[in-house]
Amino acid sequence: MANTTNSQCTAAPQSERPSMSNGGRRSDSRMTWAFIVLWAMAFIASAFIISSGWTFPASFATRVIYTLLVLWFLANAYVWLSPTLRLNLIERRGPLLGFGFAFAAALLSSVGDGLTLGFVQGVGLFFWRLLLLSLPFALPFILKPTAYPHHLDLGVVAYALALPHLPGFSGDWITLPAVTHPGLFALTSAAESGGAALGVGTLSALALIGTYFYATRTWSAAPLDLRVRAGDLRHAGLTALFAVVGWSGGVAVTALTTADDVVGTLAHSVPTRDLFGLGGVAEVFTHLLMALGLAALFESVVFRGLIQSGWPYWLSRGTTSLKSGAVSVVGAVVAAILHATIGVYGLGGLVSLGFALGLTFAYRRVGRLLPTATGHAFALLILALLGAFFGRVG
Repeated sequence: MANTTNSQCTAAPQSERPSMSNGGRRSDSRMTWAFIVLWAMAFIASAFIISSGWTFPASFATRVIYTLLVLWFLANAYVWLSPTLRLNLIERRGPLLGFGFAFAAALLSSVGDGLTLGFVQGVGLFFWRLLLLSLPFALPFILKPTAYPHHLDLGVVAYALALPHLPGFSGDWITLPAVTHPGLFALTSAAESGGAALGVGTLSALALIGTYFYATRTWSAAPLDLRVRAGDLRHAGLTALFAVVGWSGGVAVTALTTADDVVGTLAHSVPTRDLFGLGGVAEVFTHLLMALGLAALFESVVFRGLIQSGWPYWLSRGTTSLKSGAVSVVGAVVAAILHATIGVYGLGGLVSLGFALGLTFAYRRVGRLLPTATGHAFALLILALLGAFFGRVG
C-alpha cells in the first residue's frame, strides 16, 4: 500500500480526541467561539442568499422557507469542519447521530417541498427520503468495516454523488443562472437549461458526506483534517501553482486540437463569469462565496480527501502486481479523471482535466486538505482575475 495512504488513512489522531484537562473549561471556551463563528457564517450566508444573484420561486414565503432550508443543510455540511464542534456532537449524540441527521433532513426538506407539492406528496417524500438517507448509516452496523478505507466507503461516496439524480431528490430550491460550469452543483430540474443550483439532492449529498465521513468513519479524520499547521501557506501556494500549470497544459492541448487559436481558447478557459457573475457587488460576492467557499472546499473533500486518499487502499486490497508508488499514482489519476468528468466548478473540457491533474499531484506532495482546498480556491481566483484583466468572460 502506498506510503501516502498509510499516513492518511488512519484512526483519528490524538489531537482529534476529547480532553478533560482543566475541568473542560478550555473545551467550553472553544465551543462558545465555534458557535459564534457558525452563527456569524449563517448570518453572512443568509445576506448573500437573498441578494440579487440567486433566482428563487416567485412566492415570498417560499423564498424565505427555501433560504432557511439551504442554511440548515449548509450548517450540517460545515459544522463537521470544526474539530471542536465535531467532537462535541459525536460525544453528545453517539453512534446513532447519522440517523438523526437522516430524520431531520427528510422531515425539513419534505415540509418545505410539501408546501408547494401538497400534503400527501410531502408525506410520501418524507418516508422515501428518510429511507435513502438512512441507508448509508445502517450499512456499517451490518457489514462492520474496519477503521481503514473499506469498499463500503467508496460506495457511499458514489451514492452521495448520485443522490441529486435519484427520484425524490431532484428539484432546485435556488439557482445562479449565470454559471456555465457548475460542477457538483449542476441543475437537476429538466425545465432549466443552465446554471448552478442548491436543492435537496445536492445539499443532502454534501451533508451526508460530512456526517458519514467525519462522524462515522475514523480513517477519514486525518485526510479531512482542517487544522492550521506550519507550512500551510507555502503548501497552498504550491497547490495553486500546480493547478495553474495543469490549466495551462489544458489550454495548450485544446488550442492544438481545435480550430481556435490560443487567444480564442483562453477566452473560453477562464472562470471569470462563474466567479464574478454579471451584476453588481452583491452578485460578485455571492458568486465568489459559491465558488471559493463551497465548490472549491467540497470538491477538495470529495476528490482529494476521500477518493484520492482512499483509492490506493481500495485498489491495493488483494492486488500484489502494482508497487505502492504505482498504486498511489493510479489513484491520483483516477481521482483527477473523476473530478474532471463530474465537473470542476468554473472550468470545462480538457482545461478542467488539466486543472484537476494539477490539484491531484500537488495533493500527493502536500497530503493535507486545508492547503489543498485553499490552493484550489486561490487558483480559481487567479484565473478569474486573469480573464477580468484581459476583458474576457468565459
